[in-house]
Amino acid sequence: PPAPAETPMAASAVGPPPSRRYLNFTGFPFPLGPFTERQTVMTELVKDRVYRFEQTQDLGGITANVASVVFRMRDNRLLVYNPVAPTEEFLQQLKGLNSGGVAHILLGTTPYEHKIYLAPFSREFPSAKVWAVPDQFSWPIDLPGPLLGINTTGGQLVDTAGESGAKAYANAPDLTAEFEVKLLRTKQRFAFGATVGEEAAILHKDTKVLALTDALVNVPAKPTEVYTESALLAVGDNTRNGSTVGNLVLKGAAAVNWRGSMQTQTEALWAASDAGGEGSLEERLQRGWERNTLLGLFFGPSPSSLVDPHPSFQ
Repeated sequence: PPAPAETPMAASAVGPPPSRRYLNFTGFPFPLGPFTERQTVMTELVKDRVYRFEQTQDLGGITANVASVVFRMRDNRLLVYNPVAPTEEFLQQLKGLNSGGVAHILLGTTPYEHKIYLAPFSREFPSAKVWAVPDQFSWPIDLPGPLLGINTTGGQLVDTAGESGAKAYANAPDLTAEFEVKLLRTKQRFAFGATVGEEAAILHKDTKVLALTDALVNVPAKPTEVYTESALLAVGDNTRNGSTVGNLVLKGAAAVNWRGSMQTQTEALWAASDAGGEGSLEERLQRGWERNTLLGLFFGPSPSSLVDPHPSFQ
């Protein structure tokens, strides 16, 4: 079927805006920001049925989005797949859906950046059934799920098909009536016992919308609304003597480039910037988006692609 249309939904203009405050300083050894507050952008994917709630996470000035997909079930209750941080803004957006409450909360993967929000979000909806993929882990100490705040009052997410699925979801006929679940698993654990590749794919039968976490990656040509202009300008900075993320990335790439050509490329880039400036605001934002994306998707993108990231998007 064609991809669902996306309709950004504006917040209500009545009264003061809801708080975006959310404190998070955890995540060993590299805590993920933002540390004190985060914006939530709500998008209607399928009218009156499916919604996306998007926030950002950043590490060292490199920003990535993290999203929750929310389905309105036939009885007007909600199924929440991979909840994001339960800020006042996010909770008010959910309330604005005028639903019958949250019926199910699904943690569809194992990495830290998704499961960290499960416990605080589920406490907001104590009557909801909580489900999670198996083999959750933590590092450097591998703690059991309950000590990580993963209290699966519903059970573990398994394939809905077959006898094992019928048994696992025996107490959730509303879930299996509207959704199919398929567990995507690696054959063995990765380094340090981490099952990074474990994920539950959720298919909504009514709308044919498939929800995944990291198994499918879509990089739009332009940044989505949740990315801030200041962050993109900082990553896209081409000035010679700045202290922005972009400047530090270019200097670092020149230092570790094994081909030995990066210093020549960065010098040419800085010389062009000295002579003609960095381009229009639109060009700088686009460069920041493209450079940020490469740094977010790859641990070590080609240094030359950081100098000019645009060809990577062609």
